[in-house]
Amino acid sequence: MVNENNANLQEIRTYFAFRPDGLNIGKTDSPLQINISNEQIDFMDTGQVVAYINGQKMYIGSLEVLTSLLLGRHLIEKYDDNTTLIRWVG
Repeated sequence: MVNENNANLQEIRTYFAFRPDGLNIGKTDSPLQINISNEQIDFMDTGQVVAYINGQKMYIGSLEVLTSLLLGRHLIEKYDDNTTLIRWVG
């Protein structure tokens, strides 16, 4: 039972770390991790914040949407390889 508990604790520590700046989620040897604090959620790649959520907004330098995107009541979607449509859906 003790060995099983130690194994479970080690697995949790492999993916979750409680730090002074928040909860860090991601395998310890992975370049991709998430840090959750009381102020914001950081998405990190090799230790650098590449995107974050603060309040009700997400900040990211580049976003790739493959098929469609709903912005408010406007749907932006791929029609074919040469045409993108924006239409009101509300």
